Amino acid sequence: MAAEQPPTVRRRKLGSDLRRLRTGAGKSLDDAAAVLECHKTKVSRIENGRLAVRARDVRDLLDLYEVTDPQLRATLERLAREGKKRGWWEEFGTLLPPKSVGYLGPESDANYIRAFQMVLIPGLLQTDEYTRAVVNANPDSSPDAVEALLRVRKKRKAILTRDDQPVRFWGIVAESALRLPVGGRDTMAAQLRHLWDMTQLPNVTLQVLPESRGAHPGMSGSFVIFSFPLVGDTDVVYVENLTSALYLEEMTDTRNFTLVFDELRSISLAPAESVEFIENAAKLLAKESS
Repeated sequence: MAAEQPPTVRRRKLGSDLRRLRTGAGKSLDDAAAVLECHKTKVSRIENGRLAVRARDVRDLLDLYEVTDPQLRATLERLAREGKKRGWWEEFGTLLPPKSVGYLGPESDANYIRAFQMVLIPGLLQTDEYTRAVVNANPDSSPDAVEALLRVRKKRKAILTRDDQPVRFWGIVAESALRLPVGGRDTMAAQLRHLWDMTQLPNVTLQVLPESRGAHPGMSGSFVIFSFPLVGDTDVVYVENLTSALYLEEMTDTRNFTLVFDELRSISLAPAESVEFIENAAKLLAKESS
C-alpha cells in the first residue's frame, strides 16, 4: 500500500495546478493577488507549495481562471483542506530549530536528492552516535533537543529504505569529512562502516572528493538539491549557515548549483572507487583504535 502523502506534497500539487491554470487563463500574479487581497509574493509562495491556502481562496482563484469543471474544482479544494494538515515533524514543536523544520518538507516531498558535503557526513547517512556528537558540539544544545533531533533523524532516514518508492540519493563527500574524527575514533569508525553499508542500497550513490583534486567549484560550501516527482515542478536548492538557511527556487540559481554538482561529480572518485576508499578509511580507523 502506498504511503500517505505528507501535507507538503499536497500543497506542491495544488500550487502546481493553480500556477498552470493561472498561466493558461492569461492571468498574472498581480491579478491573483488582487482577488485574494494580498501581495503577489504570497500567491507565488502558494504556487510553489510553500504556503497553505484556504479552500475558499482556491474557489475565488478558480473563478478568476474561469474553471468550471466541478470535479477539478472539488479536487483542488480537497487538496487545499488536506494541505493545511500538520507534517509529522511538527509534533516536536520548539525542540527543533526553524531551519530544520523548513528543511523537512522538501526532503519528505523529494524523489531525488543530491547533496554535497564539505565537513560532515550527509544527515541521511549518519549513525545516531555521530549525530549526537555533531549536535553536542553546539554549545546551545540541550539534552531534550538532542534526543528530539535523533528521533527526527530516524524518521528522516526511512525515506531511503521504505518499500514504497524510496528516494534516490546521490551524495558527494569531501575527503575531509571522512577524516574528521567526529565523536572520537570509535564513533567515526562505526560511521564509516555504516556509510559503506548504505552504499549497498540500489538507490544510494556516494562519491568521495579527494583532497588531491585541489581547488574545486564546491569550496563555497555544502548544499542540497531537491527534485520532485510532479511534472513541471522546479528544483529547490538548500544552503545553510550557522544561524539561518536559504532556499533557492529560481531557474538560474538551481541551474548553477546543478552545474556545480555535475562538475564535482566528474572530478570525484567513481562510486566503486569511493566505496573502496570508505572501506579502507574504516579499516585504518579501526586499526588505530585497537
